[in-house]
Amino acid sequence: MSSARQTRRRSARLTRETETDAGTDSRSHLKQEVIEDSGVEPDTAVAADEETTSSKSSATAASAVSTGMSQYEAERLKTMQENAAFLATLGIAELTPKPPQIEKTKPKSKSKRKSLPANQEYDLLPKRSSRRIKGLDVDGTPLPEDPAVEQETRPSQILGDVEYISCVDDVADSEDDSGSALLKEFLAGMNDKDGKASKAHKANVKALTLKDWSHARILRTRITSVAFLPSATNVVAMVGDKSGGVGLFNLTASCKQSIARDNDDESAWTTASFHPFLSNVSAIHPDASSTNNGRALLSGYEGVVRCFDSERSAFTEVMVYPEDNMLASTAVCFNTHALVGCHADGRLSFGDLRAGKAPHEWIQCHDRKIAHGQINPQRHHILVTTSLDQSVKLWDLRMIKPKRSKSTAATPLSKGSHGKSVSSAAFSPLTGNLLVTSSLDNSFRLWDVSSDTLEQRQRIAHNNQTGRWVSHIKPSWDPKSEDYFVCGSMDRPRKLQIYDVSSGVETWYLRDEELQSIAPLTACHPSLNMICGANSSGRVYAFVDKNLTLE
Repeated sequence: MSSARQTRRRSARLTRETETDAGTDSRSHLKQEVIEDSGVEPDTAVAADEETTSSKSSATAASAVSTGMSQYEAERLKTMQENAAFLATLGIAELTPKPPQIEKTKPKSKSKRKSLPANQEYDLLPKRSSRRIKGLDVDGTPLPEDPAVEQETRPSQILGDVEYISCVDDVADSEDDSGSALLKEFLAGMNDKDGKASKAHKANVKALTLKDWSHARILRTRITSVAFLPSATNVVAMVGDKSGGVGLFNLTASCKQSIARDNDDESAWTTASFHPFLSNVSAIHPDASSTNNGRALLSGYEGVVRCFDSERSAFTEVMVYPEDNMLASTAVCFNTHALVGCHADGRLSFGDLRAGKAPHEWIQCHDRKIAHGQINPQRHHILVTTSLDQSVKLWDLRMIKPKRSKSTAATPLSKGSHGKSVSSAAFSPLTGNLLVTSSLDNSFRLWDVSSDTLEQRQRIAHNNQTGRWVSHIKPSWDPKSEDYFVCGSMDRPRKLQIYDVSSGVETWYLRDEELQSIAPLTACHPSLNMICGANSSGRVYAFVDKNLTLE
């Protein structure tokens, strides 16, 4: 093995020596050709070359020793000097053409336009202009003057009573009176005092299901408020949307139509939609004492509160606020006739439903917009407000007083806080001792307010990031029970969630294949075992008792 390796090394060394000899021969041959071409005698050139080389090589060796260079560096320097001396004898350096030098040219700068002298006049062509703007036709004849057209401006508020017929969607564009007749029939059906009253049911969320007649699209845009009207003979859900629309869903009529499908009678209405407002319908307050006509108060962002009464022919005006201060929400107590307005500048306005159409007092209560307010259903002097300043405040309506400085917030009975803005608050219906709030910090908080102070009882983690196009998730209580509250969900598949108050855990959910979108707003019927949810497409889904039949 070692002999083979030595043989390979010997052959490689011989190859390198052969290449070196060949290179030396080629350089000598090239040097001979250069001498012949230059016309110098070969012997003379060689002799001169040897003398020059010998003299300079000795000098190079001496300089190498003096400078401390290595032998390789000295030989390399010697070779370079020999080549330079040889080229000097032949005059090759002078015959070698120099590379052409490229002149660097500066880019031409854009010529600046010279301003015309002030004292020099030029003959300029006339500027072109539109004859139509001058009021001339093609031939230059003056056009006749048009009468002044006033631009239509959209009003910021609709004042006065709004007739049902004038604002109902399905009647406004009809050419005959068929729509008007159907509307009257629909409203008369809500006032059917001879109808059979539905029996009250105990709360049993596990018996709820979605039926084919208990869901429908009522409005065209995002729903912002939902409630059940307290009718004794009919089950009617009322919703409001962000464009000022108000919708009614008569579930009793829808159930009757589903039972009597064999008669093919589809002329009767089960839903109706109106437009009594110009902007967001912020709150719906059903009057629990009006079981015959389903009366309710509605408020809109534009600063108007109206009353719906199926026995009347219009949305009657109740209260009007300044249009430059958005009415974000309202709190109503029908027993004391109190109406509290929650405004965008952080102020509360106080009015009386019996005295005039304007609030009688304004008090600064929050630093930012008040998002929601509610009066305790049992202790009517207690008010709760939530705000974008991340706070929850309890107020005593008998003692609330403004500060000397109008910009300073008044002092509440008690104050709580979330990590981000608080979107809603709701008292428990039977005792009013519990309060549930929702916030954008992805939590619900359960407070004990039995002593008129905010004492946090539980914090429940919940995804409340609905985004820009979906309403905020607002939990609601069942009027028949304080054991649980209901809320929408961001989870998939879509559902309505039931949370147990004692444990703060989701104990049940309502789900159906028809529910394909987020339903952030919920409402529970005051007497029947029924829960409805509303989404951002104008649809209402009512989960009813599987044994319930509305007649």
